[in-house]
Amino acid sequence: MSFTIYEGQLDIVLPDGSRHDYERFVITRNPDGSRTMRTLTNSPKGDLMRDVNQMVGADWRPIEALVRLFFKGEGQGTVLRRVVGDKLLSWVWTRYGAIDYAEFDAPPNMTLGFHPVMHEA
Repeated sequence: MSFTIYEGQLDIVLPDGSRHDYERFVITRNPDGSRTMRTLTNSPKGDLMRDVNQMVGADWRPIEALVRLFFKGEGQGTVLRRVVGDKLLSWVWTRYGAIDYAEFDAPPNMTLGFHPVMHEA
């Protein structure tokens, strides 16, 4: 079984010249040609953290993604999105347990919308 793992870190240089550990990532090229990416992104102030796990097919079409958001040390909620056929299914769980569900059309060149810097690159 063949797979490849890439990992790295993206830093931000603030206007005062200080460096900030902004995003750490791991990308796996899976045996079927799909790719999985996990990123942990920390805001320069250190009060916001985003934990994203995304998967795309061998053709780079999105398959699924999960994001957890933390603000000032508290979980704010989780969003799960999965493409099924030509539909995007989306669930949201807030920190209070409320659940929201929606379905959208899934056009060919869509993204799942969580925007880690490494994914946008």
